[in-house]
Amino acid sequence: PTVQRLAPRLFASIDRAIDLCAKTLKFGRAEEDPPQRRFFSLADLAEEARSAAGLGAAGSGDEGRIRFFSEVPEGMRLYADPDQVFRILLNLVRNAVQALDGGDGDIRVKAWTAADGTAEIEVSDTGPGLAPRARAHLFEAFSGAARAGGTGLGLAISAELAGAHGGRVELVESGPGRTVFRVSLPQDQMGEAEAAQ
Repeated sequence: PTVQRLAPRLFASIDRAIDLCAKTLKFGRAEEDPPQRRFFSLADLAEEARSAAGLGAAGSGDEGRIRFFSEVPEGMRLYADPDQVFRILLNLVRNAVQALDGGDGDIRVKAWTAADGTAEIEVSDTGPGLAPRARAHLFEAFSGAARAGGTGLGLAISAELAGAHGGRVELVESGPGRTVFRVSLPQDQMGEAEAAQ
């Protein structure tokens, strides 16, 4: 039963990893594919990002030294490209893990719908905050790495993918004990009409 439950998720993770590698290698040589929008559960996607980042859920007994909290409403559905939103979330969660540098800390993903219908997603961590040098080129490929050995591709790719949806990724706050990134994704009017049917 355990294998039956975990196998589909494992295969999906492997497929995503292969796709992610292929797309990362072609970054800078070609444009990203246009978003293939459809409805999906954001809570499920946040759970996939947690699992892909190698984190246990808070309170599950297997969380390790880094605790992951999801504050994404169960019924929240986005009209966007789920693979591209997954890449954005995974990049932000992995950056948060790296910011905690193997120490104790919390990573939190929360989401809500703004008054104008835009989906807002925040990823925060309790790490030491970003250095001023890293903030200056945060979303520039090969320039915005916040740690030694980093390429700076994660945030650049995330910003490009959000931009393809008409949205953005921004640093909301960063200081000792708290760094917050926010992803804003406008929800397509056609998608709202389809949801109503």
